[in-house]
Amino acid sequence: MAAFTDKARQEIIEVIEAFMTRILDRRISGEPFDETIETQKRPFHYALVPIEIWKSAKLERSFVTVMGQIGFEHIAKIIALDGNNHAENGFLKKGVIRKNQLDTIHDILYQLERSKETGRKPNLEAELKSLDALKNSGEEVEIEVMVDLYIKRKTSKEELFIEIKSSMPNADQTKVSKEKLYKIYCMDSQNKIYFALPDNPYLKKENYAWSHPKRYFDMKNDKIVVMGETFWNEIIGNSPKTWDYLIALFREVGGKYRDRIKSEYLGLR
Repeated sequence: MAAFTDKARQEIIEVIEAFMTRILDRRISGEPFDETIETQKRPFHYALVPIEIWKSAKLERSFVTVMGQIGFEHIAKIIALDGNNHAENGFLKKGVIRKNQLDTIHDILYQLERSKETGRKPNLEAELKSLDALKNSGEEVEIEVMVDLYIKRKTSKEELFIEIKSSMPNADQTKVSKEKLYKIYCMDSQNKIYFALPDNPYLKKENYAWSHPKRYFDMKNDKIVVMGETFWNEIIGNSPKTWDYLIALFREVGGKYRDRIKSEYLGLR
């Protein structure tokens, strides 16, 4: 794939522009920066640092908070479809697993949640092995699981089930995602499961240090944990340029909004 098709490119741009319009309308007209109130809240801070810095910081916090709502799962679906795969957001997977497996999943999560008491640490290989050992015995239970993104490869028929969270998710989000992915694995161990982060503020996977998801995943070593460039390049089947094309589109859209941010929000001319 040399680049995104024109259709996919336009769809991705529309998703990004919708986010930008939403956040700027909120910050410029919906909830504008009130210098008087902000100064009263933190008089020492504002006495030392120019007001433009604090206005920039407020906008930056809004971006960080809302960025996960930009629809990364929607963009990922567009890219997957552009690679001639089948893809769905909010995909509901129904299947059957053993009650013993379900109980074991809950026990794993319980012990990881209380790791200070139990001493348990995430171990993907050992956890999946314990679930595999129970796949042929015990009562069967019908379950259904909804994941952020489902992809079925057109050629290999390989099925991918992906939970997409922010680059610094909280513990509860991570716990729910792990439970979903393990249930899907128990339905069929051939299902490929991923806990995906759209980017990585620590640059390299081996440097990832945000504490909350580390309670449930070995973020540095678990093969089902993918982040940043690795995640985006995997969507259509290990395309090494997907990340580059996507960043280029974000830069293109960003260029349309820089002047508005400088003039309408920061008051710079």
